[in-house]
Amino acid sequence: MPTRPSVAAVACALLVVSAGCAGLVGSDGGTTTDATTTEPSPTTETTSEPTETSAERLAPGLTRDGVVDAAALADAHRDAVRNHSFTRQSRVERTNDSATVSRESTMVAASESHWRWRVTTDGTPLALGTSNGTFVQYADGEQVVWRLESPARENATYGVRSISVDGGSEPIPPAQVFPSALYERDLVYSLFGNADVTVERANESAIRVRGTVAEMAVDREQVTDVAFAATVTPEGLVESLEMTYEQDGATVERTVRFERTGGDPVERPGWYDTALNRTAATGAGE
Repeated sequence: MPTRPSVAAVACALLVVSAGCAGLVGSDGGTTTDATTTEPSPTTETTSEPTETSAERLAPGLTRDGVVDAAALADAHRDAVRNHSFTRQSRVERTNDSATVSRESTMVAASESHWRWRVTTDGTPLALGTSNGTFVQYADGEQVVWRLESPARENATYGVRSISVDGGSEPIPPAQVFPSALYERDLVYSLFGNADVTVERANESAIRVRGTVAEMAVDREQVTDVAFAATVTPEGLVESLEMTYEQDGATVERTVRFERTGGDPVERPGWYDTALNRTAATGAGE
């Protein structure tokens, strides 16, 4: 049976998995045209320009010429995600002269109290002192259980996110554990508040925004030579972002995608009971 780390150690180590999650940005814009009609005659046909479609409406904070209110755009994106069930997928890859390391993350959420978050890393910090493996957290509305798999550990490790109370432990409410940074509101604000952008149509329901920033902060660290492309809906939802930049001699590539879903997309993992039983057997959680 696997050994169990202390509550304090786990609380500290679990902070790693919540760090460095930024990586999405977006904006919205488009064009409109007025309908024109030629007078019909026996030998002429009626013609008209396309009428305005949803893809041609601009998201909050944007004009055809660029960003006029980065805060309005960032808030619109956050609200478009937070007020719906959604899936968020991201990947960060960092390459220098000697190695490439990566981090992949998938969040499926019905609300901030019911969600499932999976993080896989290769060469970057994960949780509980590991740098390679997969860490999954599942929030059932009342508590958050977790499972860690790593080549460095013989067996999987399980636990419940909890805090010490009067000599015992109590589960932390899922809404307090939920990583709200995954909404990417701050990155959207910082990127679009500093970028030189161009706006073009992507498809019938969204627009494409491309931009560059000479220098800015990402994950509270300075980066340079930022370039990005984002697909954004008229209401401000950033559906996708591809982003590259330079940091400490390495090239970083980030991708983030949001998809709003209907109903409850969160499935309870098969190891849920195992996590609860092992926590109960040891008399403590993490």
